[in-house]
Amino acid sequence: MFSNLSKREKLLATVVGGLVPVVLIFMVGMWFSNTYFQKKAQINSLQTQITSQKSKQLEGAQANARRLYYRGLSMPTDFNKAKIDYEGWLSNLARNDIKMTFRNLKPMPAEEKRYTGGRTMETVFVKHPYSLRVDCTLDQLTEFLYEFSQLDLLHRVSNISITPQAAGTTGASKKIRSGKLIVEMKIDAIALVDADEQRDFTKDTHEMAEPLSYYNDKIVTRNIFGPANNIPTMSLSRTRSGTAGSDVSFTITGKDADKGDNLKFELLETPIEGAELSQSSVTSRSAKFQCPALEAGEYGPFKIRITDTGFPPKTSEGEFMLNIREKRVSAPRPKKPEFKHVGETAITGIVQESSGDWKVFVWIKTLGQKYKLKQGETFELDKSDWQVHGITPRTVTFKRDSELLTYEVGDLLSEPANKETLPSSEAKLDSMDTSTEKPTEEKG
Repeated sequence: MFSNLSKREKLLATVVGGLVPVVLIFMVGMWFSNTYFQKKAQINSLQTQITSQKSKQLEGAQANARRLYYRGLSMPTDFNKAKIDYEGWLSNLARNDIKMTFRNLKPMPAEEKRYTGGRTMETVFVKHPYSLRVDCTLDQLTEFLYEFSQLDLLHRVSNISITPQAAGTTGASKKIRSGKLIVEMKIDAIALVDADEQRDFTKDTHEMAEPLSYYNDKIVTRNIFGPANNIPTMSLSRTRSGTAGSDVSFTITGKDADKGDNLKFELLETPIEGAELSQSSVTSRSAKFQCPALEAGEYGPFKIRITDTGFPPKTSEGEFMLNIREKRVSAPRPKKPEFKHVGETAITGIVQESSGDWKVFVWIKTLGQKYKLKQGETFELDKSDWQVHGITPRTVTFKRDSELLTYEVGDLLSEPANKETLPSSEAKLDSMDTSTEKPTEEKG
């Protein structure tokens, strides 16, 4: 057949014959390639489906684990008992453990949470809200929230209102902060529908990641109510003095640039029993230090701290020594000589009245007093009693204590014309005589 073909035809036939296997090989390769990639795509699709199913199974397992975990933390479905337990735990935490001023704990209407499961709405959990109101310090509030979060229970503080409390309701006290907070918070407790019927949850606690001191540093020391709080100061000398045998008392004055802050003084260290530091009122910016009488010597140190009611509170401290000196004994002052009226008292006259009685006139110049005396009458002068002992036309004799003093007209009582001392027996007898008469002062 090929012998009848021309050379050119033979070349063409050879080329065509060589191309046929190549085409067949190409077509077979294309078929195999398509089949391979189709199978590979199917395998990848199946692997994706397997991975997706495994992921869903894992998510389901994780969800089931979370469900079991939350179920263990849930309020029990017997909520009547749970309500009593929870309210008792919450009240005891605020009132007794942290010493807040407890106002009230009020349960609110329960709320059901539902979701669409298939064709029906199913209840997932019931939320039981509470309203709690307390008065406390910022430290107490931080401690309350710390203890609250340690209880293994599905509960949370969903809302909180904090208001600084003033020292009073009228006048300047309305602007003075007392350091107390009025706190109102809303608390939600969750009960899952598939939770245990009963559970003693009040004993379940977990360890916090950080101690309470960590939260105090982050919260309590942060100013959350206004400008930065200034540190209070106090006027306190390094040495105070006192006298042996006398009580020690002096005043310490505090200062604070924040006019709305109260100041609290504390005596931290004292070597003296009975020493104390007191304030007249909570708004007073001074304190009185007192201690009983001490012997001479040096005592101390006494350490004092002053704290304000700012947010957060700030303090400063100081100390002093007490130097007790010996009591000085002063030499007695000489007494001034007592003034004697006797040197200004004179006998101004001796007369005999119509009745026959003799009388003597006495004038106390410095006192402006005049007496007209008869025998036996007495007057007082310079804390002594002067009794008329006898009268003659020219002289008069007075008895003073144990002496007889004789005067003439014009003599001063300090310069008797004659002085005579009575015997002791006679003087004693005269002192027992109560028949003497008191004269009437002569007017004019």
